[in-house]
Amino acid sequence: MSNFEIFSPCDLKILSTTIHKVTNKTILKIVFTPLNEKFQIPLDGVVSVIKPFNYYYEISNKKNNVSVNLTIGEESEQAFGVGFDMKVVVGQPVSVGDRLLTIDKEELANSIKSLNSILEIIVDDDLKIDFAKLKLQKEYLSGEQII
Repeated sequence: MSNFEIFSPCDLKILSTTIHKVTNKTILKIVFTPLNEKFQIPLDGVVSVIKPFNYYYEISNKKNNVSVNLTIGEESEQAFGVGFDMKVVVGQPVSVGDRLLTIDKEELANSIKSLNSILEIIVDDDLKIDFAKLKLQKEYLSGEQII
């Protein structure tokens, strides 16, 4: 299906998926509940964005015109970074399976709306990936291949 692979960033249960088209790109949005506290890198590439308070990460693979955005929890900026133990920095080359971060579920339960999280897989249209034909499982183990 593709020249790239995406792996589950943690043990997770998928709640919903949607596909969006934007200028020259297709986005597969996966809403999920993390089932463990350790997150790993889902795509070989470079950490290109980390938002303040460490709840949002973007990993880009420019060679394959693919990026992954990972948002941990709903309204997580309200935690002000408490409960997020970041293991990477912007500009850092990363490989699938490297540790991204560890969360403290108990700490976060007191400060955010929900641990429901979002994994967005963004591909250039010239890759001709048809996410609609992708058959996703309901649950994945950390490091298990999604695409």
